Amino acid sequence: MLSSKINSSFLINGKQLYIDQTNNIEQLDANSDLIMMLLRPNGFGKTLFTDLLYYYYDLASKSESDLLFNDTYIGLHPTPNKNKFYVLKFDFSLIDQGLDQQTLQENYTNIIRNSVLSFLTRYPQFSIDFKQNCKSDLNELISHLQNKFKVLSANRILEHLFDEFSYIAKKDQKILVIVDNYNYFNHSFMEQQNFKPIYFMSDFYAKLRHNFQYGLIQRIFIFGETSLSFEHCFSNFFYKNCSYDLMLNQILGFNENQVKQLLLATLDLSKLINLFSHTRTTNQNEAIEQITNDLKEKCGLYSFSKAHNSLLLNPKYCLKYVDRLIQSNYQRLPLCEEIMDVSKAYSQISMVLDQLDQRTRLQLLDQILNMLPMHYVPRQTLLSFDNINEYDHCLLILLELGFLTFMPQKLGEKLEIDSHSFCLFVPNKHIFSLFFQYYQEQRLVS
Repeated sequence: MLSSKINSSFLINGKQLYIDQTNNIEQLDANSDLIMMLLRPNGFGKTLFTDLLYYYYDLASKSESDLLFNDTYIGLHPTPNKNKFYVLKFDFSLIDQGLDQQTLQENYTNIIRNSVLSFLTRYPQFSIDFKQNCKSDLNELISHLQNKFKVLSANRILEHLFDEFSYIAKKDQKILVIVDNYNYFNHSFMEQQNFKPIYFMSDFYAKLRHNFQYGLIQRIFIFGETSLSFEHCFSNFFYKNCSYDLMLNQILGFNENQVKQLLLATLDLSKLINLFSHTRTTNQNEAIEQITNDLKEKCGLYSFSKAHNSLLLNPKYCLKYVDRLIQSNYQRLPLCEEIMDVSKAYSQISMVLDQLDQRTRLQLLDQILNMLPMHYVPRQTLLSFDNINEYDHCLLILLELGFLTFMPQKLGEKLEIDSHSFCLFVPNKHIFSLFFQYYQEQRLVS
């Protein structure tokens, strides 16, 4: 549970580790955009971060928030918006992949139902039945709403919530919406290469847009993996894609210092020194430095802003690396195959490259395999399944999935990149080998 992970910068509750990145909440809170989208590759901690935001902003979680954020950066430097909002959170990762559209819609309705029930359980005062003492007992109210929502569509459930909130809430009482894994629906269609629109999502964002414009919703945070979505879902939904803003470059992921903190807190340093005995490593700092360098080589270095020189590591890969190292009793360094889901990564690379015509595909592979700079001009709009067969759009998907990353400013300047474009490169050798594998299989087919 989150409560056992957040309390101070490092080791909490025995074996659990939490590296304090709550300063990112301050950066996000200071952003003037009220509807924000933030995209990061799998494993960068988006869901955990949405949990942080939930407890930080939710008015009903004030006592928990004070305890959870005790001794963290944001606990010592709270913003005026701390525990100010009524937080409504949706997590679409709970939908199973590979389902037909009807089953997806049923599961979508279940998520809407459970999210609204959770909200009204925390804030029963916004239920007219509870307010008018028709259902004065909380358990009775929950049972009543569960039965009521069983026969309602997702749209009607959302309308029920916003109508009653509008009727009861005071002028200064506002909702903050968090949408996690906003495009999780699309993963099943990506994997099957069966790109059929999911029309019911349009209604979801239409409801958010209407109630934002009406003044019930104060802010909306949208988190996901890629901008590959169905553009009609966001028709007239005005948002800011802040994924590549300079100030938010380090909002998710581990920098080198945090990686070293992770290693110092989790590894048996005496055994670590023995692992490097053949290199004449004699102290802990040298051993940590060697492990850090190995991690950077195998896990890759990422940047999400051309104008930023700080490089990040994927937290999921770092934790897997540490786990495998401990499991081997420090007898060997983990292999790339033990850190990354190779079959899934190759499947995703293949899915993206297969959309290109042969000439464009070979052009891109030539740039990647010969380590030539790939120039990309960023765009604000979402990608559509109708245009993923274009070169620039293919680059963007590979970037968002973590198979390409931005070249840091100091390297880009040497290549004389113009101010409006980004230079992309492959983040590690293992991903490079997957592109090479794809190239070889294409040669065999042709």
